[in-house]
Amino acid sequence: MSVSRRRAAFALGVSAVAASAATKACWVYVGAVGDFGWTYQHHQGLEAVKKEWSDATLLVEDDMYGERWPRGMTLQALISHQIHHRGQMTVLMRQAGLSVPGVYGPAREEWAAYGMEPPAV
Repeated sequence: MSVSRRRAAFALGVSAVAASAATKACWVYVGAVGDFGWTYQHHQGLEAVKKEWSDATLLVEDDMYGERWPRGMTLQALISHQIHHRGQMTVLMRQAGLSVPGVYGPAREEWAAYGMEPPAV
């Protein structure tokens, strides 16, 4: 599927969501908000989204890589990119023999610390 067709399909999907129900999202915290590190910045992002974004603003188009992208599409691309790098980090850490942090739930090593067997995958 061409980039323009993917963009059009995504825009139609966002329009359908915006017309039918409020967009919902969740933030997962891995530490205290007051740590002034990653979790603090993560929380600042949440506050900015709550203040400045709505279903209507997800449809606003901005310049992105020489094209016009709806903000919802930009958000989807950023989330996918973050997921990619988290996965890359866990693979590289395991290859280096390091303990992997729980990124999307407990890591295999963390299950043992909880006195439980990790789920079979």
